[in-house]
Amino acid sequence: MRERGKVLVVGGHGFIGSNLVRELLGAGYQVRILDLRRESALADRTETEFLEGDFSNQALARRALQGTQAVVHLASVTTPQSGTNDPVHDVTENLVGTLRLMDACHETGVRRFVFASSGGTVYGRADRTPMDEEHPERPLNSYGIVKLATEKYLSLYAMLGRLDPIVLRPANPFGPGQYPLGSQGAVAVALGCIRDQRPFQLWGDGSVVRDYLFIDDLARAFLAAVEAPQGTPRVFNIGSGTGRSLSDILEACRRVTGRPLAVERLAGRPIDTPVNVLDCARARTHLGWAPSVSLEDGLERTWRWILGATRAP
Repeated sequence: MRERGKVLVVGGHGFIGSNLVRELLGAGYQVRILDLRRESALADRTETEFLEGDFSNQALARRALQGTQAVVHLASVTTPQSGTNDPVHDVTENLVGTLRLMDACHETGVRRFVFASSGGTVYGRADRTPMDEEHPERPLNSYGIVKLATEKYLSLYAMLGRLDPIVLRPANPFGPGQYPLGSQGAVAVALGCIRDQRPFQLWGDGSVVRDYLFIDDLARAFLAAVEAPQGTPRVFNIGSGTGRSLSDILEACRRVTGRPLAVERLAGRPIDTPVNVLDCARARTHLGWAPSVSLEDGLERTWRWILGATRAP
């Protein structure tokens, strides 16, 4: 396959990043990874370059960007809960760090900057569903506020002629590579609980509705953003367009695995928006992208991976 240039993936060893790296390599790109962790969420790939370190280190970022045609920024050091618990840390590490990465891109002449924002947090409470990109942005947690602030700075840098950014606002991704023992990713955590026969901690009554997207579809969207021509709209929702309650997801996990799942009920959290479903018509029109993997198929593929993933000690 003809090589098509080099892409820097910041956070390329994480859940989304490792799947995107696979997609980029399959499309003929060379890939350089900048990450704090040496181990990939999926199998290590010897055909990639790797630099270990913090993306906010401007000198390291400049070195990582040399010879690349685009950067995909997936790294975040917070979650919606941890960012709200310590917003100063959230702003300092994520927002300020990303500004330094943006400046490094400008200094090295890398214009295409693809940023992973958050379709699940930047909108806040829904006035209507599904929500398109013109929906009011009223994030309920620091994580969403910082993601939105980063989007605004990218827009400023574009206006100043420094970058050619594209922002993706993903729904709730799930699939192989998502850590089943963490606090993020309801599908992976639920399947991990089923495998290990542990109770699933359910915040609230299970009525919270989210848009769940299989990771292969999300990786294709990032590839489409890397390849989009100059002048493409800058902000895209990336989701399935279908809302499912958390209770429905847990029942689907039981059905796919054929195993029971106990639930430990906890009080609801104010940082969780009641309903979040994304309208992705703009991505269909301008990126030629649409989701292709059904929830059931995605759950089955994730379950097969979970069975072989790291178990609780």
